Amino acid sequence: MPTLEQRHTEDVTLQFQPWPKQARASLSPARYKAAGGGRGGGKSAWIAGECWDLLVSHPGNVGFLGRADLEDLRRSALKEFFQQDKDAGLIIQHHQTQMWVEVETTDPNHPSRLYYGELKDPSSQLGVNLGFFAVDEGYEIPRQSWDNLCGNLRHRLPNGSFPPFFGVLTTNPAPCWIMDLFPVTREQQRAVREGRWANPNYAYFPFLFSDNPANPPNYGEILKDAYANDPVSYNRMVLGLWDNMVTGLVYPFRPYHRWKAREPGARLWRPGVPVSLAIDPSGGAAPYAVLAIQEVGPYILLVDEFYGVGQHASDEAVLDWVNSRPYARDIADAICDPAAKSSIQRLAANGLPVRGLSRPKDIRGQILGVKGTMVQNPQTGFAPFLVDENYCTNTCLEFGSYAYRVQKESDRVAGKHAPETPEDKNNHLINAYEYWVREKRPTGDVPIYSRKAPDSRETAGYYRLLEA
Repeated sequence: MPTLEQRHTEDVTLQFQPWPKQARASLSPARYKAAGGGRGGGKSAWIAGECWDLLVSHPGNVGFLGRADLEDLRRSALKEFFQQDKDAGLIIQHHQTQMWVEVETTDPNHPSRLYYGELKDPSSQLGVNLGFFAVDEGYEIPRQSWDNLCGNLRHRLPNGSFPPFFGVLTTNPAPCWIMDLFPVTREQQRAVREGRWANPNYAYFPFLFSDNPANPPNYGEILKDAYANDPVSYNRMVLGLWDNMVTGLVYPFRPYHRWKAREPGARLWRPGVPVSLAIDPSGGAAPYAVLAIQEVGPYILLVDEFYGVGQHASDEAVLDWVNSRPYARDIADAICDPAAKSSIQRLAANGLPVRGLSRPKDIRGQILGVKGTMVQNPQTGFAPFLVDENYCTNTCLEFGSYAYRVQKESDRVAGKHAPETPEDKNNHLINAYEYWVREKRPTGDVPIYSRKAPDSRETAGYYRLLEA
């Protein structure tokens, strides 16, 4: 076997060879690059290839590869990263406990290192100096996690120089913070082409299944059939469109519903203000969903969420989560699906003030009630409904995915009205909030045009919600 020095008598050849649209993204000088679009576009291969290029081409570089959930990362981009070394053999060491990989570079004296991990915690990844970072499925992570990684781009190479600093991500279209930074809509991409895009540091590159020569010949038909009865998902997962994000959705989820921190570490949660929980237990294979809500004046603040799947979809996991929160002692009420009697009893036995929804469930009434909280106030620019986008990422994703059932073609031809019943998916946290609204803000219980009492200024009112 050749020694390390012998291996570097020739240039290192990387296994990943980008196809044209991937190459366009790789060659872009923009510091922050997003590769998005539908499924099957080759996003995982591209982001793994970017990691290899930045590690090998800049000896002594340090990078980070992450996703919201570590196990999802292992099955996607990290798996692709190792796959791309199958024939090259550039990996020197993989420390699975500390989660880093050391690789050979063009300088045998200076290997590079890639750290990897999860990003669901908004305060994660604060302390490592990086030359680059890569985020798989960026729509899943909080904005603050992205900002923290941007602040880590300060690594200096062994020769004293700085590497080209890059932050790259892959993403499917979703109503999230990515739309606030990257030119993802068709109009924004047109502005880029015409030189009208204001921030050249942020670039977006659409990857579609039709662009990827590695897909099997019939992959497009398979993908279209999979989402044929779901127009919202079809636009995103097949066509890769970010435009018209509210078309077909049950709730008009807009950017002004997402509360954005102005300072690092800022939260929508207000210390000392009572917290109520909205709970939709698992009941089996479904996720277990809990929202933490505060009421400040007319505003309903969704300040935190629990979204448990698999072994974490349990009452015990919820109790552990509650006890870990800074507002654990401030929980004054908890509204739960009344059908989940065993969960109500178990949570109550452990000290939570939980009770079942006292009003009868009413899908139409629940939808009208929630929509009432989402109406924008033209004076403030906000709605009573505000979601902390860093701590309620799954809530944002559900509101951007919860859609009405598609009308059958035979019913449409017969002149029947489109169904007003939502699809029973992408709605676990939404159901929890609907129970809370049904209990706390039922439609028709108070005059809709009644003037609200003036804010006492003893607690933070709406005019101070944006302060860090």
